Amino acid sequence: MSTIKNNFIIVNWRGEDYYYHWLNESDPDLQKSKKTLVSGICFDHTGQVMIIKENGELRFPGGSPKSTETFLETLHREIEEEANVLLQNPHLIGGFKVQKANSQQPWFIQLFYIADIKKILTPQIDPESGQVHQRIFIDPADLPKYLRWGKTGDQLFTAALKKYHQLHP
Repeated sequence: MSTIKNNFIIVNWRGEDYYYHWLNESDPDLQKSKKTLVSGICFDHTGQVMIIKENGELRFPGGSPKSTETFLETLHREIEEEANVLLQNPHLIGGFKVQKANSQQPWFIQLFYIADIKKILTPQIDPESGQVHQRIFIDPADLPKYLRWGKTGDQLFTAALKKYHQLHP
């Protein structure tokens, strides 16, 4: 569940409140804050979106950059490790500026890219989680049914589909 306060969406995630603010791909703030997460919204050749299931939770694959990685390198590595797919044509769509509510911790950015799936590989164990994640392909219109992210999801899904349709007219 999410609510809006002072242009931020307040999201309760795992019992903690966080402030979220969407930044589009050209927003200068996207370049200023520390980036700690990179995720991919991956489309197959039919336009279906891939999500993964990890520990009962549905989400887009992604994770944190290693010390020497670029964000694109992180995207490719995390998607291959978690979903066992290879990507092509990645495009940054924006990110969320995030801060734990009532905290002095600095803001961080969750970057989101869209990309086309180039190749689906045989499922392997994710080296970080020690699990094989289930891949689920869904119609993009059904994203809110699977990922119940409220207003944050609406912003993200709208940006992803807009960019996807620009690239795939």
